[in-house]
Amino acid sequence: MGRFAAVLAAASLTLAGLSPAGAGALGARRLCSTYRCTTVAHDRSVRIVRVRSRRAEETEAELGHSVHWAIWRPTGRAWPLRDWAVVQDSDALRKLAVAGPWVGTAEESCSHETLECAEDVKRIDARTGQVEYDLPGFEEFPARECESVGTTTRGPQISSLVMVPSGTMAWIVQGRVCELPQRSQRPVLLSAGPGVAPHSLLVADGFLVWREGGALRDAVAA
Repeated sequence: MGRFAAVLAAASLTLAGLSPAGAGALGARRLCSTYRCTTVAHDRSVRIVRVRSRRAEETEAELGHSVHWAIWRPTGRAWPLRDWAVVQDSDALRKLAVAGPWVGTAEESCSHETLECAEDVKRIDARTGQVEYDLPGFEEFPARECESVGTTTRGPQISSLVMVPSGTMAWIVQGRVCELPQRSQRPVLLSAGPGVAPHSLLVADGFLVWREGGALRDAVAA
């Protein structure tokens, strides 16, 4: 979408009361009456929806605002997850984990200058829409051991992502098992090696569990 078209889309959304910046909350009913909402994840307190235009000719890249929204069920308020489709039928949101009130996302971002892509991990409070953690972007590369690294091949690097109701989240990125404890801004490396099964991470009875070298390993979710 060209710059002029983007300005027009943003203006039309502002007039409709939908801020393209996603600075404030919307009522879930208002959001889903304006757009077609499809539930992609949920638990007892949080519902994640993907919004699409009700006009067949309008693509997601022309919406001008976040494609995915978190609805906090107790109040009915919807908050944008701040993922923008930049091309038709694209899906920047690669991974999603919900454990109310927390939402964890892994979103792909690409540099048009270097053709490198990386995945940006966020922890979002569905009650307020506040981003509590945002993994550094391209300007901080080379990445630390628990952050995804740039690549010239588009595709997911974070193969597993889980969230615990306390706010602790964890992920597997290129053979590394990483944990971000609740209220922390510093990921911790739990394990690393070629034996880490990329899609094996899960939460069970307060433990983070994954498969490594053919055996199960676990760690208490901090």
